[in-house]
Amino acid sequence: MRERLDLVCQALHQHLPDCRFHIPQGGASLWVQTPDGIDGAELAIQARAYGVLIEAGDVFFGKPPYPCCYFRLRLSSIAAASIEPGIQALTLAVKQLARARGDASVQVSFGAGPIAQVPLG
Repeated sequence: MRERLDLVCQALHQHLPDCRFHIPQGGASLWVQTPDGIDGAELAIQARAYGVLIEAGDVFFGKPPYPCCYFRLRLSSIAAASIEPGIQALTLAVKQLARARGDASVQVSFGAGPIAQVPLG
């Protein structure tokens, strides 16, 4: 599980530097906060079109905000080899939603870059 968590964190840092998350101390999921304005439920729909399944965060709120800028990645059911291509596909979905709302400021990357932890909060 730790290997998958490390791979997801590295891929998120590299490809979706505007997304934020805490590295969990346990469990089988990683909560991710999207850039402002990117709704997790809309992202889940778009990501599915790219073959990536994420859990929209709005279902975990009593009264979810809109946009609800959170989603959850399950780590226990994905092979380590599928993580990098999955995050790359998720990047395409984020980019498409950002363009649809007219926001060119959301940073996504397909090249190698430095990896730095971006804590939530």
